[in-house]
Amino acid sequence: LDLGAGDMKALDATMRLSEDMVTGYASDLELVVRNPRDNTSWMLREALKGSCGMSNASRLTSLTLRGGKGLSPAGFETLIRALGDARYLKKLDLSSCGLGEDAGQLLSNVLDESGCPLERLDLKGNSLGSNGAVALSKGLSTTKTLKVLNLAQNVIGAKGMEAIAEALARGMAMDDATSSIEDLDLQHNGCGDDGCSALAQHGLGNLQRLLLGFNGIGASGARALADALKKRQRDEELDVVGDMDTGTGAQHIAKRMRSLDLKCNVVGSEGAQALSDALDNVESLDLSNNGVREGAKWIAKSLKNNSSIKELNLQANDMGDDDAWWIADALGANKTLQTLNLGSNAFGDGGASDIAADLRENTSLKTLDLTRNGIGRQGASELMDALDENSTLTRLGLSSNKIPADTTDEMKRRVGVRAECDWQRKSDDTGVNAASMRFD
Repeated sequence: LDLGAGDMKALDATMRLSEDMVTGYASDLELVVRNPRDNTSWMLREALKGSCGMSNASRLTSLTLRGGKGLSPAGFETLIRALGDARYLKKLDLSSCGLGEDAGQLLSNVLDESGCPLERLDLKGNSLGSNGAVALSKGLSTTKTLKVLNLAQNVIGAKGMEAIAEALARGMAMDDATSSIEDLDLQHNGCGDDGCSALAQHGLGNLQRLLLGFNGIGASGARALADALKKRQRDEELDVVGDMDTGTGAQHIAKRMRSLDLKCNVVGSEGAQALSDALDNVESLDLSNNGVREGAKWIAKSLKNNSSIKELNLQANDMGDDDAWWIADALGANKTLQTLNLGSNAFGDGGASDIAADLRENTSLKTLDLTRNGIGRQGASELMDALDENSTLTRLGLSSNKIPADTTDEMKRRVGVRAECDWQRKSDDTGVNAASMRFD
């Protein structure tokens, strides 16, 4: 809806129609408002209350006001206070609405036990700052329903991240620990190593997906995260043992982080080595654009005996053919990794040949990305031979390399759509070093 000053009837008609559909066919009522303004808040408030002869929209389950920069602080306050009547609201999207730190306290009130039962809250692209995050954290520690929180691009800094970490810890201390947030996006917030240390100090709570890209996290921050992952695993295992003694251990399974996203930070080789010790506690790890370099050796050594990680992204990490050898060696032994992104490095034909040799023995990998690696005829030919023996790999990315046209034609004929090799750089193209390509 694009609600203007004279759109009360349109809103009412929409609500009535939606409620009829909810009653007859569905259980969810979703409302997306384009270009919301202050009068939008007033209309929604009246609709939720069912006043002024309007239909009762209390069955609203999803409200999106994305990009609502036309809302003044007073208009936003009217809207948030109105949500107290939205007893079925599960999803609230306020991304890029120009919200400041005062919004933190208002939203915290909504998350209180007496507020609406939100499960997903999207605040990406606002300006809550550290003070707004601190205010919001008070509600995060008491909510019994919120599972997904997006605070990306809010400049909350280390102070704000510490407040969020404390809220997670308080949530786990509640009688019903399952109320803790499981999916947290903190990208582009300047949290740095201090923010990661706060997470390690207070624990990871019930988090299953954590996005920390573009935060200036270095080696010490990576070590803190690795320690936090290992500590949570140990604590869960102790809980299992303790509960088995009382006959309830079967109800608990030690948690792994489903996804840890650290792309575009500066963990370096030392940080990569620290994280390699925690790979047993992660199913998906993104370390793209982190200057990992020789740290790939430690990641590879851990992969050899790892039975949990399914997806690994090492794109654009200044790795050469020596690093490719270590990764190839791991592929020959690993039985669980399904997706591996090694694009935008500098493996060349030597690295491609090493990977091809061990790819013959791998039975788990389904997707392998080797785009932008300076691979030529020899490396491509050996990868083709490996695919003849490997029946599990369904996608091999080889675009933006230096493979001659006759070799790409042969590859298409022999392996078909399993290999993506259409676009190739000229063999004498030295304009960009693949290892230096970064994706910000």
